[in-house]
Amino acid sequence: MVWLILQGAQVFGGRGVLVDRLAVGLAAFWSIALASLAAGWIIATTIGVSGPANGRDAIALAFVAAITCALAASPARGVLVERTVVVLLFATGVAAVGVFVAVLVGRRLAFGGVDLLYQGFRLRGWSDNPNQLALLLLPVPSLALGAVARWSSRIARVLVIAVGGAAVPLGLATGSDALMLAWLAGGVGAAVFYWVASVVGPQRNLGRAVALRLVGPIVAVAVVIGLAGSGLRWVESRIERTFLEGRQGKDRVDRWRHGFEAASTSVVFGLGPGAFSGKTGPFQGQEAHSTLVDWAASTGLVGMFALVVLGVVIGAVVLASRDWIVIWWFGSLAVFLALHYMLRHPLVWFQLVAIAQLGWTSFKKRNRPPVHPSYTLSPA
Repeated sequence: MVWLILQGAQVFGGRGVLVDRLAVGLAAFWSIALASLAAGWIIATTIGVSGPANGRDAIALAFVAAITCALAASPARGVLVERTVVVLLFATGVAAVGVFVAVLVGRRLAFGGVDLLYQGFRLRGWSDNPNQLALLLLPVPSLALGAVARWSSRIARVLVIAVGGAAVPLGLATGSDALMLAWLAGGVGAAVFYWVASVVGPQRNLGRAVALRLVGPIVAVAVVIGLAGSGLRWVESRIERTFLEGRQGKDRVDRWRHGFEAASTSVVFGLGPGAFSGKTGPFQGQEAHSTLVDWAASTGLVGMFALVVLGVVIGAVVLASRDWIVIWWFGSLAVFLALHYMLRHPLVWFQLVAIAQLGWTSFKKRNRPPVHPSYTLSPA
């Protein structure tokens, strides 16, 4: 709220706003989404399926809309994104040190009267749910590798490698299977895209060309074959644990189905802000735990179309950038959002704005025309 007030003061103070494709696109998305949410809320009230969570969700979505548009339209957007990425890496390092020290000295993970463990074993920090901490940690490994590639200071590289490595056990401690799957899927997708782009592109070095076209695939196949047995057993055990532990696997599938059933009662505009799924049927005031399902129930086909268009456009910019760090980040975020409903969290929209900003910056750098020396012709 303080940041929004400061942004408004700067606008009225004559600093102005940034009007580019990203700012206009996000403003258009939220205009469509909020209009559909309002229409859906009227429909839900008319048919008697609105609940007490509607007002809370409406305030949350309006708040993230304001945050997103203010960030996208800020003249200092690029600087804000870069500084926040550095702050995120630094904060992750500080948090990791605190948690590791507490574990080593055997202290109970509690601070300021807040238990940092959810249900006694899942790390959640100061968040209400471990998945919120997982969302915060989601970009850290990819950003750490990107910083190693871009920063020149040896000390800074060592520190950021330590931060990226520390994010992994912290992520494991959250117990979020969605985070593990998002990291894996995003990393594999970025690696495959980087390899394909490198093979298709022109090669000036014969050794590198041979390595990319022959040695690389051979090594990849050998690693896959070598790890197939243990890897498949690990995946099988994780799936079995996920589906059997507290029946959460079946429960999640049931919530998805009941969420679609709720969405089918108002196909065009949805049912407005709120939770419309449930364990045994629709309209039980529970979320479906999937961005696609919950957003469809809230905004209908109108909101889903806007969300898909936004995702496709940002994805196109990311792929065109050929920046494997940004591709990894975007792929991980897409997978994570598919398994959770997180659109009310400002951190999701900051990550989307940052991904679009960094992807566009990388695209412009890659496609910048070469600078040729100028020549002055003297008269004969």
